[in-house]
Amino acid sequence: MGAKLAVQGEEANLRSLAPPEAAQVFEMLRTRIIASDSFEKAPDGVDGMAVLVRAQPSLQTNLLDFLEALPANRLGAWACSGWSSALKDATAVKRFDQLLEVWGKNGSSILKLTATSTLRTRPQGGR
Repeated sequence: MGAKLAVQGEEANLRSLAPPEAAQVFEMLRTRIIASDSFEKAPDGVDGMAVLVRAQPSLQTNLLDFLEALPANRLGAWACSGWSSALKDATAVKRFDQLLEVWGKNGSSILKLTATSTLRTRPQGGR
């Protein structure tokens, strides 16, 4: 839940977690982020979630489930970026691209603009 730099310093510790422990940490972060109920700006915990998923690639599906469940009509631009270091699996990247397409059509005005721009400026084939 801390600052981006502090969270990044914990990546080695997060990598050493057993998968069930990592899933529990992810769920704790997800619950706290959802409880914030404010999504125009990146909620506290989002940076930690990205570092956790980067350290524990098996959580990529969980991350995408989380992102898809967020209220698109209240999401800010933050939701479209910062995930490339966490989403490495080709299936996960494709699913995120599909989510960006959905957000480009259905979402807050800033989310639509950012999602469309993100897809347009990215190299072909994803990240």
